[in-house]
Amino acid sequence: MTALALAGAARAQDRLDIAPDTLRGAAVTVLNAGNPVRARTMAEALLHRDAEDRTALSVAMQAALGMEDNAAAAEFGRRLWNRADAPEDRFQVARLTALALARDDRFTAAQLWLRRAAQSAPDEAARAEIATNYRTVRQANPVHWDFGLSLAPSSNVNGGSSADTILLFGVIELELSEDAKALSGWDYMADAKVTWRLSRADRSLTLLGFGLAVDGYWLSDDSRARAPDFDAEDWRLIDADLTLDHRWVPTGTARLAGIQAELSATTLGGDGYANSLTLAHWRDFRLGENDSLHLQAALGRTEYVQSDTLADRAAINLQWTHDWHAGVTALSLGHGEIWSDRDDFSYVSNVIAIDHDFGALTEAVSVSVNLSQEHRDYDTGRTDRTIALGSMLSFDTAEVYGFIPQLSVTARQTESSFDRYDSTTLSTRFSFTSAF
Repeated sequence: MTALALAGAARAQDRLDIAPDTLRGAAVTVLNAGNPVRARTMAEALLHRDAEDRTALSVAMQAALGMEDNAAAAEFGRRLWNRADAPEDRFQVARLTALALARDDRFTAAQLWLRRAAQSAPDEAARAEIATNYRTVRQANPVHWDFGLSLAPSSNVNGGSSADTILLFGVIELELSEDAKALSGWDYMADAKVTWRLSRADRSLTLLGFGLAVDGYWLSDDSRARAPDFDAEDWRLIDADLTLDHRWVPTGTARLAGIQAELSATTLGGDGYANSLTLAHWRDFRLGENDSLHLQAALGRTEYVQSDTLADRAAINLQWTHDWHAGVTALSLGHGEIWSDRDDFSYVSNVIAIDHDFGALTEAVSVSVNLSQEHRDYDTGRTDRTIALGSMLSFDTAEVYGFIPQLSVTARQTESSFDRYDSTTLSTRFSFTSAF
């Protein structure tokens, strides 16, 4: 029917020799009068003459939406986007294309178009509207994607020692090789995760996720000269994980609860390194208008493939959060233990951390800071104490397609009873986070 109407309209235009501008005006008038079928026929007649007619594409897209022909509306929107120049036009095209895709249950594609709309939003009110629409589409989407990418210059990419020598048996002094010392360079991390919503009820949700992450580094020219035989590729970690996550709203004081099972496989330098199973249970509690409590307990087992070693672990973490309205503070306490047939794998860990999010200190920048200390006691008699201080800057006005650039700076120092494990690290990491 559409092809016949198009042919008929084209013949009518040729026969009556209607000027394109006249037909464009008529198509817009008919569309505004509430007759999308006739408006689309006129627009398609114009497109038959000129496939790049922007007014005709706009009328055709809006008419197709009015006819609930969402696939056609999305296609007209894609064609119009490639020809739209003004930011206001691109905003409207992207917004309406996202609407057509969402109506057609193509939620992931709709989210991509909403990010395009956010990039061209003419003002804060329009951008806020897009953010709200994005969250609505994301909630309706049974598939959720997460991506991460960061790059960080670091004074100690290999986790090497800050000491030049160690004492063996407390008597013999040995000089460490260059590749056992701290080497500077760049650390890179990239990850992607897709999550499927298996089921959703009034008070519960079940999710299945698959993730892939890469963590590696490049040495600086100075470090390569110091340790020419050290190959950073041998230390590149690739991790694949499969998670099953069930969340529910319980009766009683807990606000939200969940259980999670995770299977992961890790390679090191391209060879099998470790396989892990982790089971966790967590609960969130509302303590008042401004306070909340998060409690999590986890059990796990890791098989280290190359050394044929098993390690069992247990951990419990408690986090209290307070909203000051001018910022948010979180205090965390953690206790963990690892048991293994190798003493150097077995230890008890206690962690305390405090984080404070100042929010937007200026119109352009949001700031958060964190401080943590971990104490580890190994079965070998070794004791480590690690202190870390960090800060993150989020550049809110530099948003690109709904992503905000972030810059984090972290200083970390480990003091060990075994000098070999003393280390100092200063790193700066650049990354992106979603604004909505």
